[in-house]
Amino acid sequence: NIWEPRLRVALVSLAGNTASAVTLGELRFTIFVRYRPRALSGDFTPEAGLRRIGYATREKTITVKAVAA
Repeated sequence: NIWEPRLRVALVSLAGNTASAVTLGELRFTIFVRYRPRALSGDFTPEAGLRRIGYATREKTITVKAVAA
């Protein structure tokens, strides 16, 4: 949380990764975070629920998709 205090990681989930996919440079995981919209002003109260950030990479391409969980 040094770099982005508004996000606190709650869970990292790996899904759909197989040994052959990883060998080919493919990786998929989802990060579930608690969003704290006022953290920059010192209020670390999180919003209700978790937010989900999906991350996928294939070779040299990176795709990031953020959605509410």
